Amino acid sequence: MPETNVRGTFDGVTPEVAWLLLAYTLPPEPSRMRVSIWRRLRKLGAVYMEEGFWVLPNTAKLAVELKSVIQDIQNFQGTASAFLSTALDETQSQRLRSRLLVSRDEEYAELLGQCERFMTHIAHAISTKRYTFAEVEELEEEMSKLERWLEEIRSRDLFGSGQSNVSLEAIARGRDALHQFTERAFLESSDAKGRLDPPVD
Repeated sequence: MPETNVRGTFDGVTPEVAWLLLAYTLPPEPSRMRVSIWRRLRKLGAVYMEEGFWVLPNTAKLAVELKSVIQDIQNFQGTASAFLSTALDETQSQRLRSRLLVSRDEEYAELLGQCERFMTHIAHAISTKRYTFAEVEELEEEMSKLERWLEEIRSRDLFGSGQSNVSLEAIARGRDALHQFTERAFLESSDAKGRLDPPVD
């Protein structure tokens, strides 16, 4: 569980405050405001609970980010209610942790699907002998996006999903396949052949 620096009280007890809760309303139009807040909360790693609130682990960084979201909600003429919360029993805490892990696992699964598509892209380029610099650049851009995506998910993965290492391995395989393809593209290029082929007498 993430460390916190805020404490709450309940019946004279001062347990660690573990969660940030947010409920808010926005005008129905324009829809871009609702989409903007939804995207920001998802980017923070928040999950929406059936009871009608968003939940995040309580960390100093996320608390600051959530205050910024609340300010945007108010700027959009909406209302927000945010609370620091501690579960009354471990079952509730486990439920929230599980919900957050499920959300991260879903993100990792989507990333792994894109990693498979990347490997298929390389395999197709090899089978069609598309050893061009343009192809290398396109593959490098795809790999960079996958690597950035992985780092974004891991930054939200505060409870350590087991899919993190699986995704790291998939990215490493993709990077290795890209390196091999780039080497082959270089060897197939006219630049390399001009230097590597023996001179003709």
